[in-house]
Amino acid sequence: MYVSNLIIILKISEVCPLACDYCYHFRNIVSPHKTRPIKIEKNVIHKLCDGIMKLNGKEKISHVSFSLHGGEPLSIGKDYFVEICDIIVNTLKVSHSFIYKLMPYL
Repeated sequence: MYVSNLIIILKISEVCPLACDYCYHFRNIVSPHKTRPIKIEKNVIHKLCDGIMKLNGKEKISHVSFSLHGGEPLSIGKDYFVEICDIIVNTLKVSHSFIYKLMPYL
């Protein structure tokens, strides 16, 4: 089997400064933020990247895309956000120019 593109939607935060009427988070329909860490732990990022590398050894992935999702992904703080991106970049050996483009906004 050949996996040409792998798209990962990674929820990195349970925190959101908004309280939108349509959001299940603040209407107590689902409250995962009460039982889980408010930000993703670095060991989870390492495990994910290791899994991608193992899969790539079998499937020859040509492109990996990450969508950093959450409540509000940037609520984890600039330093932690950059650390997460660095783990992904250094483990998967990918370009990280997007981090520098994003820096002025953090």
